[in-house]
Amino acid sequence: MPETIDVRVAHRYRVAEDIICLELTPLSSPALPAFQPGAHIDIHLVSGAIRQYSLCGDPKSTNRYRLAILLDAAGRGGSREVHESLLEGSTVKIGMPRNAFPLVEGAAHSVLIAGGIGVTPLLAMAMSLRDSGLSFEFHYVTRSKSRAAFVNELIDCCGLSRFRLYSRDAQGGIGFSASSVIPPPEDGTHLYVCGPQRLIASVVATAREKGWNDAHIHLEVFATSTPRTGAAFRVVANRSNKSIDIGPEQTIADALLDAGIDVPLSCEAGICGTCITSVLEGIPEHRDSFLTDEEREQNQKMAVCCSRSRSSTLVLDI
Repeated sequence: MPETIDVRVAHRYRVAEDIICLELTPLSSPALPAFQPGAHIDIHLVSGAIRQYSLCGDPKSTNRYRLAILLDAAGRGGSREVHESLLEGSTVKIGMPRNAFPLVEGAAHSVLIAGGIGVTPLLAMAMSLRDSGLSFEFHYVTRSKSRAAFVNELIDCCGLSRFRLYSRDAQGGIGFSASSVIPPPEDGTHLYVCGPQRLIASVVATAREKGWNDAHIHLEVFATSTPRTGAAFRVVANRSNKSIDIGPEQTIADALLDAGIDVPLSCEAGICGTCITSVLEGIPEHRDSFLTDEEREQNQKMAVCCSRSRSSTLVLDI
């Protein structure tokens, strides 16, 4: 199986304010690899940047992938490059589908909560749940209706009884309340949330207060505002036989690269897991959104693109 796939932008259109939709078709084969709802792909941009975007099309379709991409003015430039350079007819390399946010098969009921562009993986989930005839509900939180993507498609997919839009200018002024939306825990019920960190934190905290087991709470963060600065410390790259001092405003990944040590990077925001590295000694200060709570407690691996150290020295298997 190839590591990357060459695709063409077959269609490009606007789906909401500052959000474009790209439909990608394969250049050299009749079909693209199958994917499960919640999956994402890497896009390899001309600048050399690699960015991750969730697949928001129908998981049954293998003739094209669909992405929705928000122009993030405060981002690192990847979304702007997509908006400016990936026009209809252009070609681009993408990675194979990966899924760190899967649906639990056969759940008795699923509660889907999306914030902003976090709607993309949950849309694919809703399609799959609908096609499987399973019980679910969809809650979509946006700043305004103009920034809400795929609303009509979601209404068609979910039906009015299972879909609710929350925005400041929505009819009736409906406000989102995690406490009102999240039901009491049930053995067969699972909760999925994707979007800004503030929304996710509110949803997860509310679910836990209501007695939900963490195994039934599933989340994916689309952006991180976690600061990367902190106290200086030392990293020992065990396999490379090098010791590197990490400055207060350096990331471990940047310092390792400056020292000539190869570090696999992709999102550089602690979301994708590409840079996860084994920890041999020391205590990481985890700032990623990829590892589970259990994995963080074990302190056996860390995301070197954003996390730091609680101990004066970290020994990494790199």
